[in-house]
Amino acid sequence: MQSTLQGAPRKNFRHQGVPASGPADDHSALLANIAVGNKLDETVIEITAGGFEAKFEKATEFALTGAPCPTSLDETTIPYYKSHHTDAGSAIKLDVPKLGLRTYLAISGGFKAEKFLDSTSTYLPANLGGHEGMQLKPNDTIEFLNNKPTTPPICIPPRLHPFFSNLWPLRVCKGPEFSALSSKNQKSIFRENLKIGSRLNRMGIQLDNVSLEINSDGRMKSEPVFPGTIQCPEDGNPFILLTDAQTTGGYPRILQVISADRHRLGQIRPHDGISFILTKPDEAVEILKQKKNAINQLTQP
Repeated sequence: MQSTLQGAPRKNFRHQGVPASGPADDHSALLANIAVGNKLDETVIEITAGGFEAKFEKATEFALTGAPCPTSLDETTIPYYKSHHTDAGSAIKLDVPKLGLRTYLAISGGFKAEKFLDSTSTYLPANLGGHEGMQLKPNDTIEFLNNKPTTPPICIPPRLHPFFSNLWPLRVCKGPEFSALSSKNQKSIFRENLKIGSRLNRMGIQLDNVSLEINSDGRMKSEPVFPGTIQCPEDGNPFILLTDAQTTGGYPRILQVISADRHRLGQIRPHDGISFILTKPDEAVEILKQKKNAINQLTQP
């Protein structure tokens, strides 16, 4: 269980070795901000695996999205994907989600956080941004900002609620080193359900007991990688990079999760299953365009 402050990703610094960071499920974080009328990348609290309790010291509007934890405000159950009012002194409690991994809490105006390279997002490996660069601890106090809402609070329509499961379909494009896979695995990787192992964090997701046949001696020159890049080392067990991952890597990049599906990576739990759906690059662009259009329609006055 871990909670951090996450805002906009760090853009235009990958050439300096700085990861993007930001919400692991950026779609859910964006919906939380829309629900309370914030700008889309206002700072939110990312709650991993539930088990979160907090007291509001000021009256505010708030919303929850993402992994559906049983949640109460002063012992009253509250729904997700809509704005709620809370008075000063009220307490919120989230239990453990049955599906998904990360839940997002947004308040009207946003949370105050430290900026690093134009972003308030916490990057835990280097203790940057967020709240002293660290995960939130018992008795921490997070101040509210007084940013004015950009749109009225709204109830998010169900058609935009993210999908939750313990078997995750992921649309992917072939990576630059896809041909390093054996001809057999170039076909089987799109036909089989694959298992996630126990190694999983904001940097990446390790697959377990996959054993792909890969033509690699471990001496590939480091090449650019991004959130959603799927690399395969010599042992044949691929791993998927997430938002805090490094900016270069020396293992074959066999697949790339399309941008429109990357938010799903932030909700995958240990021992979930995944399946890969081969997608052409032009199809991936169109899918992302449709997703952005749906969001834009929601936020237009």
